[in-house]
Amino acid sequence: MDIQHFSAGPHPHPYPNSPFTKKILFQEPGRVVFVLTFDPGQQLPVHKHPGACLYATLLEGAGTVYADGQGVEIAHGQAIRVSGEEEFSYRSREHSKSVLYVTLIQS
Repeated sequence: MDIQHFSAGPHPHPYPNSPFTKKILFQEPGRVVFVLTFDPGQQLPVHKHPGACLYATLLEGAGTVYADGQGVEIAHGQAIRVSGEEEFSYRSREHSKSVLYVTLIQS
């Protein structure tokens, strides 16, 4: 068994000039579990995960998930699944911090 401490505190920035943070909790061949923390109004750049499937649960806040250009509002406690072939992005609402718990699994 492995136990990792999670906090929404400062973590390394995953992209250059990016305002949100990423904390990897577990990583093994073909899968990774991490937490993304967004300040109000911050956005994850549009990207894909070819050959993988992404599962995410919003632990805190609210925002909009975009998959192939279509946006869906999500709130605390809701979970999503995004295919690796879909263009994916997330934007935190303007007045709330967001914390996403993400599992990425290679097919």
